[in-house]
This record gives sequence, structure tokens and C-alpha cells, in this order.
Amino acid sequence: AFAAFGLRPHTPRDARIARVVREIERQPDAFGRLQDAAALACLSPSRFRARFDAELGLPFRRYRLWRRMAAVMRSVASGCSLTQAAHAAGFSSSAHLSATFKRMFGLTASDLLSLGVAIDVSEDNVLSVCEHLAVQTLKKVADSNTITVDHREPSVPSSIRSTASRWGSRLI
Repeated sequence: AFAAFGLRPHTPRDARIARVVREIERQPDAFGRLQDAAALACLSPSRFRARFDAELGLPFRRYRLWRRMAAVMRSVASGCSLTQAAHAAGFSSSAHLSATFKRMFGLTASDLLSLGVAIDVSEDNVLSVCEHLAVQTLKKVADSNTITVDHREPSVPSSIRSTASRWGSRLI
């Protein structure tokens, strides 16, 4: 989806924001409210809004909507119907998806598909980019195969903690 517009996915440097981005990738319908995402990031809603925009260059709601649309396109590309894709991405119905899609792109998803447009989601790898960054960070630290991570630190993503434990590293 990014490549179609000449863009590359941008990985947030702030681990708290990256945690929210990973969760959106795992569950496109997560965070019906900004407050819920802010809570996961351990930030106040106003601070989260500012940090998210600074890190990704998009407001949270817009980013979340784009990622939900990407989830729809991935589902359709893998053979799902628009209704199945709509529900998988957290839309209440295919009509909700259709109206949102039309607001964003000027035509409905079914109109787009009826034109015979091929959907290429090969460059849509936001989750793998974020997880790759977390693993690279661990590899830099893991000289002696012992990593010490303070699990009480809110900026330490659970993916880093789980990767550290898979490597047999020590958590305090």
C-alpha cells in the first residue's frame, strides 16, 4: 500500500508508539478510542496524540483508518469477500466499509474491484518492519547472550520481552 504512493513504511523510534502500531497491525479494529491507545502507550491522550503525529506524520485516527483499509485489501487479495474483509478489519458492515472507502478514495471498494484492479500488498509489511527493529536492537545488546530488561519500564514492548525470553535471556 505504501509503495503504490511512492512511500516507505516509517517505523516509530519511540517504543511506546511502536507498541501501538504493532497492535494496530495485529488487530486492525483495536482502539476504538484514542484513550485506549494512549493507555497502551502509557501516555496521556493529549501527549499520545502529539507523539504519534510527530513519530508517524499522521494523526492517530487517520493512520488507524489507513491500516484498516490495508487490512481490507490484504483480505480481499487473499480471496475473502468484501463483507468478510470488512468484518476482519473492524467495520460494522460492508456498507460501513463502502461508505468509508468512498469517502477516502472517491469510489466504493466494489466499484474498484469491478474495474479489475490488481491488489498488490507485497510491500505492506509494517508489522515485520517494527519487529525487525526490535530484534536488531536486541542483537546489538546481546554480546554475551544475556540481556537485562527492566520489565517495569513502560517503554519496553512485550515483543522485546518475549524475544529476550526466547533467547534465554534474563529479565529483571
